[in-house]
Amino acid sequence: GALSGVLCSSEARCDCWQMSDQKKISYASVAISSAAASCSETHNAILHVPAGDGPFPLLVYLHGGFWKPEWTREATGSAAFLATFTSPPAEVAAASPLGPVATLSVEYARVAQDDPANSEGGGGFPGTQLDVLAAVNEVASLHRAGGEDGTAGAAAARLDLGSVFLAGHSAGGQMALWLGLLSALPAQVRRAAIGEVVGRSDGGPALAEVVAAGVDPAISVAGVLAIAPVCDLVSAAQEGLSDFHDAVPNLLWRFGHTAKEPAAPGAGLQHEAAAAACPVSLLRRLPPLAAAPRVLLVHGDRDTDVPPSQSLAFAAAAWGAPGDHATSLLLARESDHLEPVGILVTDDGSPRVARYRRLQAAMRHFVAAGVAARCHGMPPPEEAEARLSPLCCTSLEE
Repeated sequence: GALSGVLCSSEARCDCWQMSDQKKISYASVAISSAAASCSETHNAILHVPAGDGPFPLLVYLHGGFWKPEWTREATGSAAFLATFTSPPAEVAAASPLGPVATLSVEYARVAQDDPANSEGGGGFPGTQLDVLAAVNEVASLHRAGGEDGTAGAAAARLDLGSVFLAGHSAGGQMALWLGLLSALPAQVRRAAIGEVVGRSDGGPALAEVVAAGVDPAISVAGVLAIAPVCDLVSAAQEGLSDFHDAVPNLLWRFGHTAKEPAAPGAGLQHEAAAAACPVSLLRRLPPLAAAPRVLLVHGDRDTDVPPSQSLAFAAAAWGAPGDHATSLLLARESDHLEPVGILVTDDGSPRVARYRRLQAAMRHFVAAGVAARCHGMPPPEEAEARLSPLCCTSLEE
């Protein structure tokens, strides 16, 4: 991959999460034009299910890369990050007990930066976000269908779809939050806040119906783990996030403008599209009594790619909103954009490794707390929640 320094350790690891099934599954893209047909390179996901009868919680991971085609699942070290939950170092496993967890690593259509309209697989909003929705819903379909031993259906049948966690880094964090909020919004609000806008793209009114249908009702989103997420697309566009300051305008190319032909700030349909894709904007559309999923935001305080102000904006909106929006923010001191997912963290005994180990334990505690709440019908354990106070700005020292 493009990043060869993904954490790789020879130290002892806990082997109780040894995977018995790994399946590469395909999902049908919601084709928004003839050029957006499903593509095997972009519309697939890797499902890992532990050995045993289950049912197992499912962690869905969405990699980052500012929605750009060169940043694939492999190039962003997705498998190494998921090892946090499936085969962690022994010291991390001991510090943060968590039972076996299944994982789904999703690939999705991304945006060609030189010519967004020719993006492979129909990349760009809403196609990219609806890809992620389609991938998750495909798992629910496989779960219902089942199948003979060795098939993807048989593997999916051993999942606990009532304990689904969405995790994402950077642009993937935006999509994890977007999908988590989509699952919480009532159908009429989904249609008004998102469907009416995407229905005016080249996909037409049919996309409004896809949005209104939302996440498969068999799936319950138990939590969202958003790592260095792009939470506020409106401000991200105004600030010109990404190396060429083009990521958000190009993501929204279907709505009239690209980075080469930008819209005026706050202008027209592209501004409406930014709001429809924006987690902060969608959070504000939640009814007061809506049951929003628990959210953990993890952000390095030295992140210059996606500044911590992005996570702070979401946290402030959640803490100021009516209703019970269980959102925690973990600001990791001395950490940059890549460290919280282990990219370029080499196992050399440096402080960087020690910081990542503690971040791994904190993220595992978040999932463990959600699993406990689901299994026992009770609030998350006090010990786990104590590690995730509403604002935890810390170097994560013992």
